[in-house]
Amino acid sequence: MIGMLAAACCLFTGPPLISNAHVSSTTMISQPTITMMATGFGAAPKPQKKAAPKKKAKQQQKAANALKTAKAAPKIETGSTTASSRRVEVDLGKGKLVAVILPELEDDPEAAGVDLESLSQDKLVEEYGHLTGAGDIVWPAGLAFSRLLAHCPSFVADARAVELGSGLGAVGLTAAASGAASVLLTDFDEDVLGLASRGAAENGVEQKVSTARLDWSTGAEAAKTLPGGPFDLVLAADVLYAEENALNIARLLPELLQEEGSKCLIADQKQWPWREMFTKALAEGGLEVAEMDIPGPEEVLLLSVARASGPE
Repeated sequence: MIGMLAAACCLFTGPPLISNAHVSSTTMISQPTITMMATGFGAAPKPQKKAAPKKKAKQQQKAANALKTAKAAPKIETGSTTASSRRVEVDLGKGKLVAVILPELEDDPEAAGVDLESLSQDKLVEEYGHLTGAGDIVWPAGLAFSRLLAHCPSFVADARAVELGSGLGAVGLTAAASGAASVLLTDFDEDVLGLASRGAAENGVEQKVSTARLDWSTGAEAAKTLPGGPFDLVLAADVLYAEENALNIARLLPELLQEEGSKCLIADQKQWPWREMFTKALAEGGLEVAEMDIPGPEEVLLLSVARASGPE
């Protein structure tokens, strides 16, 4: 069903979203800041431990992959700026966009003129590894999902939606602008939720967008803390980047998908390895998963999660 719907409404891929030209961040962001090494958030951060040799090798490879991903950054036009944040417009193609409020980072290496590509993997992790885990950018899966919703609004039409790990809220704000009845943006980081609220006003959807802090590490218990339910649509992007996150979200979704016909749509980068485990964990909660490719250059899948069909 999901594949047929996408084929019917989403043959659009839009203009090229990849720009390799380096342009001053005062005019546009054609290459992301070091915070794009992050892989999303939504749960309480854990204390950092000194990496063992094997773990360090994985960190280095992750950093290298992050730099590769950074080359496929979307064009983001810079708008008004305050002392600690600025408004940016993310190009979704064919004249569509979503505005988000992006924070300024005091230790952003690119803002300081550091050439990230000149650094070794060891140096990159040593100097800037502390910035990984931030949620103050629009990640590849979030970009692909936002573009999908902007051009295929039937995915969210009239839905009472909640977004998990919303970060700046690009996906949820696009959903609100595309016809969702209401959208609750959730994240662990209250500061980022404040930026998302401002983003709602920038997109003219503040009347139907609200925010709430959510720690999904509590699994099913987290669902009891959410205001505004029940929901008939759960949205998420770039949240299955770690095994623990995938398991916690798999425990949370059966509680959120209680309404008849409710479903969850998750945009997931193909590089993340936890989908099979996630699918098995969902099955234990009576949920099943279908997947499709999202058109575009980001290499992203759309997972559709719903209650498992009973025997006919």
